[in-house]
Amino acid sequence: MEHDLSTAAGTLGVHRAWNGYLDRILAQCPGLPRTCAESSSVAIGDAVVLAGLLDGADKPVQILDVGSAIGTSTFLFASHLLVRRVVSITTNSSVSEKISQTEDEGLELSRVANVGTQDLVRRIVAEFRQPTATVEYFDGVLFASGDNGVSHEAAIAHFDPATIGTEDGALVAFLDGQRTSRGVFADLDFLLEARPDVLVVLNNCRGRWGPFVQGGVARLLETHPERYAFQLLADLAPGLGGSNLGVVYATDGRHGFPELVSQLVGSLGMQLDPLTLLVRQQTQLEFNQEMAVRATESEAEARWLKSQLEAVRHTTSWRVTAPIRAASRLLSGRR
Repeated sequence: MEHDLSTAAGTLGVHRAWNGYLDRILAQCPGLPRTCAESSSVAIGDAVVLAGLLDGADKPVQILDVGSAIGTSTFLFASHLLVRRVVSITTNSSVSEKISQTEDEGLELSRVANVGTQDLVRRIVAEFRQPTATVEYFDGVLFASGDNGVSHEAAIAHFDPATIGTEDGALVAFLDGQRTSRGVFADLDFLLEARPDVLVVLNNCRGRWGPFVQGGVARLLETHPERYAFQLLADLAPGLGGSNLGVVYATDGRHGFPELVSQLVGSLGMQLDPLTLLVRQQTQLEFNQEMAVRATESEAEARWLKSQLEAVRHTTSWRVTAPIRAASRLLSGRR
């Protein structure tokens, strides 16, 4: 089974792929609540934006997917027809540990399978990805400094972006691992210094973590005046006001990023607003269909119970116990 995330298949294809992947995660981890899986994944609206962003590329793309909690973004990237290579960079800790990092304390995760996230993602992606994309898994981190600014243990491997060549296409990095301004700055500064030709897409630029993520971007722009630029993709159109994504890129004209970003933003603004409405419509249709199925099942169950009750009323035991039931009702009425 393959998922086409290009807009040729429509935003509904992204919606189906996103839900399909979460269904597989939940099948592998039966103790995991779906709400936790959803909150630990790239949001469906942002998945639509990412697909539209990739659709606007005029050549094949290779992806650095950094910090994916349960592999949703890795799967979506690997399924896109223009993506030739995906390098997933994250520690292979257990699913319950990854989920606990994004959820409130006190969530009961003891029943969640204690399987490594990369091991789990590897199995699912290998089954569903497009044959044009290769997926590599790096058990480690992008930069030597952790989210709190403290150096990682020496045992944790650090990925070198300079090892990614250009033969497989343009380089796009999706950063979704850091939650502090210091951590965001460290990853951005390290990545852009090593690969000035990378287009960085940042998650969590709005919402709960928005001030911290944008604080890291602001520090980058202050440290390197006029060297880098930042664009919030949430301002594209009214229907996309909730998007959490932003892009950071080098302003050096050699890589053509200012023109590219301007072109992509314009394209997204025209394409994604009506397509997002289609996603919402599809979600509503699926919800209505599910409610209709449940209503049909409830009606069938009610008819069965009624038939069973009628059958009981025609039995000898029902007729024999009729006086007892009448006396019981009489006594209940006197009370």
